[in-house]
Amino acid sequence: MGRVAVLLEKMRADNRVTREALFSFRDELNRKIDKNHEEAKAEFALIKGVLNFHSTQIGELKQDVAELKKDVAELKRDVAELKSDVAELKSDVAELKRNVAALNARVTAIEHRLDRMEPQWEDVRAERAELVDLKRRVAALEAAASQSRS
Repeated sequence: MGRVAVLLEKMRADNRVTREALFSFRDELNRKIDKNHEEAKAEFALIKGVLNFHSTQIGELKQDVAELKKDVAELKRDVAELKSDVAELKSDVAELKRNVAALNARVTAIEHRLDRMEPQWEDVRAERAELVDLKRRVAALEAAASQSRS
């Protein structure tokens, strides 16, 4: 029985060494798992922070885009209004040009009549007043036409 006791003692010693090795391995594995878990938690927290930051930026960008869309819509309305105004001004300028041409023709006709007439002071004064008035109106129309072009 002595041999059996020695073998049993050797097996117990081997089992203790194996158990200690397993416990040591388990402890080392748990430390590595804990370390990896802590690193993963830290990385997750960092990623979560970046995600929150980007979410905030996306929200702000969405607001900016909405404001820009409003501004673009307003600018489109302004451009349409300006186009309408320009068309109206072109029409006004054309009318002013016709009026100026007609007034110039009348002034020229009056000047020709005055050249052919024998001056009579009363008639001349009336014609002169009409001519001065026409010239003043022509000058006013030309100034208005000039302003419309600007």
